[in-house]
Amino acid sequence: MRSQQEHLDLLQRLQSELFVDDLEPPRNSIEWSEARLRAWFEAGGVEAASLRETDVKIPRDGSQPLDGKLLWPQDHSAPALILLWCSANPSKGFGAEHMESNVPAAIATECSTVGLALLRFNFSGVRGSGGCRLDPSQTFHPTARDEVQMAFDFLKSRGCKRIALGGHSMGASMLLPTAAKEVPAAVVCSAYGPLVYKVVPHDQREKLRASMLDEVERLPAVPKMFIVGSNDTISPKHALEEFTMSVKEPKILKCVAGANHNFEGHEHIVARLIVNFVFMEGQ
Repeated sequence: MRSQQEHLDLLQRLQSELFVDDLEPPRNSIEWSEARLRAWFEAGGVEAASLRETDVKIPRDGSQPLDGKLLWPQDHSAPALILLWCSANPSKGFGAEHMESNVPAAIATECSTVGLALLRFNFSGVRGSGGCRLDPSQTFHPTARDEVQMAFDFLKSRGCKRIALGGHSMGASMLLPTAAKEVPAAVVCSAYGPLVYKVVPHDQREKLRASMLDEVERLPAVPKMFIVGSNDTISPKHALEEFTMSVKEPKILKCVAGANHNFEGHEHIVARLIVNFVFMEGQ
């Protein structure tokens, strides 16, 4: 939480920037994120528009639809900005993540707080999404890249114009082709693993590393954030800094002290960083 002086400085900056010197937020706003404060000022001193999360089905050509959860304005209007979040590797070796795991769930809570629309979904086979179940020993999801594009197209079909793309670990990697093609409002790569190539056989490592480097370098010149934990061995900060050196600006790298690859115990800090970034940079 901010100190009292930091909070006063933030209020003065936002009031000046948004020309709302006459608005004074409630005393407990010291506990709010910057994104929530900004939303409150922009809405004229009221809480962000009410959102409701519903279960949705994401269409796939010739296949069972994917399961998703959509946080959407209750008046059914298309939101000005929405975050599409891609979960991590669904195999047990990487934590078996799905759309209700710690990171996506924390992001949903933070999005609801600040009034940011959100779509999170399960890749095919995860918890029966797509009409089947994935072998939990599988370490790579062969259709994940295509399914990110399907989720993006689903949002466009519902009238969304400003779509930010974000993902955790494998999800961060799988979103890269769609980000290069669609030029989203912003991109967030959480625990993107530059050392993951080391998990494949030696004769395949250089090919995988070159492919990963090519994909990350093709990210468009939109706001981008890479976020890692200081105790992450798959995505250590020094390796990520080197790996993303040639990525187009604007870009920032955030490191969460004490956090591991899946941010256990730090998910709410990570969610606040992510949603705050998307809310302010994706407009």
